[in-house]
Amino acid sequence: MNRITRRNLLTSLAAAPLVSALSPLENAISQTRKATPELCLWFHGLFAFVVKKDYIAVLTPKVEEHQYLAGLWKQEQKLREGEWYRLSGVSDPARPNLRPAIPKERMLSVRGVKSVDMGASYCLIRLPFPTQMIPLRYARASFSGGSAPKQSAEATYPTVQVMRYRVVDYANLRLDPFKPWVSQKRPPSMIHFHIFAEPNFMVIPAHAVDAFDGMMQLFSGVDLKLKETSDRCFPLDTNLPAGIDGKQQVSLAERAGACDKPTGSRTGNCFMIIIDDGP
Repeated sequence: MNRITRRNLLTSLAAAPLVSALSPLENAISQTRKATPELCLWFHGLFAFVVKKDYIAVLTPKVEEHQYLAGLWKQEQKLREGEWYRLSGVSDPARPNLRPAIPKERMLSVRGVKSVDMGASYCLIRLPFPTQMIPLRYARASFSGGSAPKQSAEATYPTVQVMRYRVVDYANLRLDPFKPWVSQKRPPSMIHFHIFAEPNFMVIPAHAVDAFDGMMQLFSGVDLKLKETSDRCFPLDTNLPAGIDGKQQVSLAERAGACDKPTGSRTGNCFMIIIDDGP
């Protein structure tokens, strides 16, 4: 039996192909170079997510008190009424994202929709399928009507929705026709882009009821009304997935300081719905 000596070991290593010794390091470097950023697309307020066969259509009704904004945090611009926006830079045509798991049990899932009046939406947003849908920041609400969910007295529903994407083309990352969001040669690991459809000041709870009625007018065949909702500022979610910036859950009104006083603050929470209109 050959003895393993220090000299034999060094001789064996010297004779080994260099590529075999460097392969793990080269693979790690290659993977780092190929690392791509992620996009968190945040929706705040009154939205309907209609999940189609190969995309998601986002609608929101025209509400007088609402601000319609989109952009990087605190850099938002006004969304144009009647515009048809499309998210690009996050979908590889050769390998499109699969249909995501629809969190119906964690959202207000609406059934029985006969038709959708997309032309009555303030604007339309077309999204490729995300890698993940993350409902956040739940508030208490109760609903009535034939399409109302079975719920307890303490039922809560999300006021924020995050769509998570892997960026495949940073140079063309945009909500077209907005300009690309390229601001750095080396992109950050996580990009947060926000879309708002809500007031930027405190409103009475009746606002949420009326606004929800306006949204339901976009969908025929549905008997669903918001009866009651919380009238107080409520805490931010803290149990969040990795990479999600919890501070960016706040509403436009809160960001303007409307909830700084601990008592007497009133909010009209605008809730979002999801409609599975796929196969």
